Amino acid sequence: MSASPLNSVYPASSIKRQRRSKMELAVMRRAMVNTVALQKPMTLRQLFYALTVQGIVDKTEQSYAMVGHQLLKLRREGVIPWADISDNTRWVRRPRTYHGVEHALHLTAETYRRSVFSQVEERVEVWCEKDALAGIIMDVTQVYDVPLYVSRGFASDSYLHEAAEGICADGRPCVIYEFGDHDPSGVAASAATQRKLFTYIDEIAADSGYDENVTFTRMAVTPDQIRILGLPSRPTKREGNSHAIGFEGDSVELDALPPDDLRYLVEASIKRHIPDSMLMALQVAEASERDALRAFARTFDGGRA
Repeated sequence: MSASPLNSVYPASSIKRQRRSKMELAVMRRAMVNTVALQKPMTLRQLFYALTVQGIVDKTEQSYAMVGHQLLKLRREGVIPWADISDNTRWVRRPRTYHGVEHALHLTAETYRRSVFSQVEERVEVWCEKDALAGIIMDVTQVYDVPLYVSRGFASDSYLHEAAEGICADGRPCVIYEFGDHDPSGVAASAATQRKLFTYIDEIAADSGYDENVTFTRMAVTPDQIRILGLPSRPTKREGNSHAIGFEGDSVELDALPPDDLRYLVEASIKRHIPDSMLMALQVAEASERDALRAFARTFDGGRA
């Protein structure tokens, strides 16, 4: 992963347009293609925020719909690859099956991964408020063998209790890094997640004997990130919103954080718990063991692979 431009400041645009000319539309489409190419994979909402930062579109629902329409056209035209846009809100449940034992062996050899955190003294978890961004964050968590939990705002008690059971069953100290919106609901949901999770851990620990420390750190979006990166904001909805009591300033979505910065923050959070020497040794061992699995697969297949 490349270093994050955390010292960059991107001023929001105040340009207002009523209707786009063919030239303006061409400029917007070119900006969309370039932005996706540089920061792929990214979500539609992340692309929209990136365009507002560049001054290409306004921060309005009409502009968001227009970007979505043009993005679909660019993907259908083959200009932007379908895989470059992440949408983790819809997925298919199906069992993994194989054509036979040989197929299973070959697939295992190609997908074999060493457990990174099995040799680390701490359990590390990443929590994300938004399902749509799970695909972006998963690019990092999968590399480092870190579980990713998606709370979808206010997580259900069943989900939190199951997560608490996993922490207690693991037995090690647990460090949780959470990513969510900086708005009344996002901040309230984060606090509720931490409070309930800790309550269930205490209840389970009373029976299981788990007595290790658990820490919960909100990594994004933070006021400092909003200030340093000049993240696009929106007026906070306060009327009829009990969560807005005591909340100061405008609201900023996690989607407003550039994908590269989001991935960088996730990776930096994880890597602080893994010694560089250990990571290098695991990567060497993993490559060697993957070669051994390939050799075994060829032997099992009668040398035809």
